[in-house]
Amino acid sequence: MIKEGYAYRKPHSELSGDDVSRFIKCLNNEPLYIRALFLFFIYSGYKVDVVLSLKWDEVNLETGVVHVNSSLRRLPGERHKEIKNGNVQTITLPLKVVKELKQWRAEQNQIFLKMRDKGEGFGYCFTNLEGDRLSYITVKRYCNGFREKYGFPNLNPYMFRHFYICQRLEILNKQERIN
Repeated sequence: MIKEGYAYRKPHSELSGDDVSRFIKCLNNEPLYIRALFLFFIYSGYKVDVVLSLKWDEVNLETGVVHVNSSLRRLPGERHKEIKNGNVQTITLPLKVVKELKQWRAEQNQIFLKMRDKGEGFGYCFTNLEGDRLSYITVKRYCNGFREKYGFPNLNPYMFRHFYICQRLEILNKQERIN
């Protein structure tokens, strides 16, 4: 039963391991900033608003450790959103994601060096090639482009979070059975 005042949300389709493997292969044909963004989505499990408001000082490119320090995240043109527990969240990224992020950071630095005005994306991990922060709508457009270009049905950024969580739960279940 849906409570009054709550919007009904259609459940997201699931991505299989094969879907994600195919998606990662398709990323090789895409620009570096898109590869870095989607690999981060796949391997972090963070919500879209957290990823898009992530700053470079929250990512250690030597160790691959990401610390989301703030309980308030802000997307361009949107109100503050609160992370559920308000605590620092920490993950360690796989080496291949760290490698892509390092390359993107170097390319992004070159973009900002050429700009007289640093733009509103300065300091943020995920910007476009003009130095502007990415929005949810832009990420959704990228997903639609992947759907059309590579034949992924109903692709959206939350599917990667769901995939990550399912993978983590599967690992925990396997560990429980071993113990």
